[in-house]
Amino acid sequence: ATAILLAVHLAFRNGAPGRYRLMVLVVAAAVVAVPLSAGSAIRGRFSTTFQTSGSPDNLRHEIALRSSASKIIHDPLGAGLGSNPATGQRFGTSTVTFSENSYLQVGVELGAAGMIAFVGAYLALLARLRNEAKRRTDRSSVAGGMWLAGWGLFITWMGVHGLTSVPVALRIWGIPGAAIGPPLTP
Repeated sequence: ATAILLAVHLAFRNGAPGRYRLMVLVVAAAVVAVPLSAGSAIRGRFSTTFQTSGSPDNLRHEIALRSSASKIIHDPLGAGLGSNPATGQRFGTSTVTFSENSYLQVGVELGAAGMIAFVGAYLALLARLRNEAKRRTDRSSVAGGMWLAGWGLFITWMGVHGLTSVPVALRIWGIPGAAIGPPLTP
């Protein structure tokens, strides 16, 4: 504990570079958080993460991944908007596909071209946010924050369905639009 306090004190002395301060805070937080989480349920969650054989959870993921990829290959124009599980089950459509992640779900619904266009549009948004963050305007901090959040979601959507959440979708497209769009003047 004394070493952590000393490191934090040295990091926040005048003249310490910002990256050094951030590194010290991250290491200090890890030193405190890891022992506290050792006795919690998180330990059990991570102990089965890399178990690849015999796990029913991993088997379900593999089936969903294969099913989604197969559906995109066999129907490259897409199965339509009613093929997602929420809509398909609600209205009883016959094209319901449980995909592994958001990108594959877009591919199942809109086809390979739609999936590529969606990923391209999202990457273009991230590039535009990064450019706006570098400009040092009054909105650059919002653009930089959304750029970081956008990359976090880009990676997260490889394993979960974040796009099905309307509040997430509105934030990831609406807030960046406000940050990079023309300023509103009365």
